[in-house]
Amino acid sequence: MRFTLTFEGRLPSASKESRLPEKHKLRLSVHKQLRELYRRNESLPKLPDGRDWAGWTEWKWPRNWKGSGRDNLGWGEEDTVVSLGNLKFVPLVRRSLAIYCELDVLFLRYGEPGSLISGDIDNRILTLSDGLRLPKGDAEVAHVCAQNDFAINDPVFCLLEDDSLVTRWNVRTDRLLAPIAEGNSADVKLIIDVHIKATKMWYGNVDLIGD
Repeated sequence: MRFTLTFEGRLPSASKESRLPEKHKLRLSVHKQLRELYRRNESLPKLPDGRDWAGWTEWKWPRNWKGSGRDNLGWGEEDTVVSLGNLKFVPLVRRSLAIYCELDVLFLRYGEPGSLISGDIDNRILTLSDGLRLPKGDAEVAHVCAQNDFAINDPVFCLLEDDSLVTRWNVRTDRLLAPIAEGNSADVKLIIDVHIKATKMWYGNVDLIGD
């Protein structure tokens, strides 16, 4: 499976601070895009009775979803959902599906020609990596839950169970010419191409790993 995520906003270095607000904004942006992917991609679980992934009055993970004529192997709640604080997260790339991913990132940022590749790129990519994974640690989980941006009964979609499941980063930097609403020197525009691959092929992931 291949798909593209985007992000526009502040992406400062993670070298000196935890950057919890910036990581939260990344998670919120990715959640909305992945929720749309789950709505539109037939290889991903669907809800019965035409229900949507947003606006749940109570938490109830689908039990009898069938993909390609099979029971939802690898997509049961015990394999799929991670409870953190008062929220329930659904990472797409996870070990229980025996999948990993490669990321190609077009990294547009402010700067003069010749200064686009600098020492802070690695640290800013670290902030990005953290924003793509599940919240980790008490402080990060508490911050995410305290923002009230995610509905309590809805699943919160994120890309990665853990950032170690990214086996290749390919980052191309270029100059950002278009202004971003926040107007900050740390503003970026990111285009992130995701390519999902498998460590082994089985019924739970076979529909996800085709090009």
